[in-house]
Amino acid sequence: MIKIATKVTVDDGVEINYQLDDFTNPWEEVTETIALHHGSTQNLKFYTPMVPALARKYRVLRWDARGRGGSTAPPPGSTFSGAPVDDGVTVGERYVKDALCLMDNLGIEKIHWVGDSCAGIIGAYFAVRYPDRIKSLVSITAPLTGLPREFTLACSLGEKDVATAIEKWGLSGWLARTNLMSWNADRSEREARWVSWQRAERKKIHTHAYAGHWRWQEKVDLTPMLGKIKVPTLILAAARSRICPLEQQYSIQKQIPNAKIIVYEDVGHGVQFLMPERVAEDILKFLETVD
Repeated sequence: MIKIATKVTVDDGVEINYQLDDFTNPWEEVTETIALHHGSTQNLKFYTPMVPALARKYRVLRWDARGRGGSTAPPPGSTFSGAPVDDGVTVGERYVKDALCLMDNLGIEKIHWVGDSCAGIIGAYFAVRYPDRIKSLVSITAPLTGLPREFTLACSLGEKDVATAIEKWGLSGWLARTNLMSWNADRSEREARWVSWQRAERKKIHTHAYAGHWRWQEKVDLTPMLGKIKVPTLILAAARSRICPLEQQYSIQKQIPNAKIIVYEDVGHGVQFLMPERVAEDILKFLETVD
């Protein structure tokens, strides 16, 4: 069974576009769900190559973060356009609330969270805030303890911070000037069709929402929270990532109780795009160890 993409309206009126895939054997009544969430400039389409393998054994829930893909953006003046809080809810909490609202609407009690980059940060935050709603956490090249200063300086384009640069140049202009693909360092990005497609998809993000996102992400450091993550955790690290250096990923592993780590050699940020089948296989093997 496959459920086509549809939408759920969350508590502040934003519509979250999602897709729930299920190719499990219907007679086995599989109920466990993998929440497969994307990084900051992406949408649910980016993870399509991983779904076939995962959805044969689990239901797979993907969704577009607010302001991305088919999800709507909050209006200017809300958290995601730069205000520090939105009715008492910070940017990180808003992402978590969106996931929780989506789960409640779909009747999903617990999830296995798989998150790339900033979605790994959101997953870690979710695991601490709602430990009774998560069974495991897979963090894919996620900068849980902060982004390298070299990266944020490059993304700031000489402005005081990244958000200001995004607002100055607009999303398309900012993407062109920062050349984020060079930071990913994936061999797959030599493929012309992939480069063209992902650039077009990234430009669909609402500028004000993405600027608001960066006002949160540039300051994120979950170091004080990592020891509170109690669910089984797997860290997928890329040896050549310039956004999430390998030494940082090993440090994160040590701070999360009993966390496991898999390192992909000679690969940069974006390992799940370069070798989706292998990443899916490693995730499935890990989930077999989760009670």
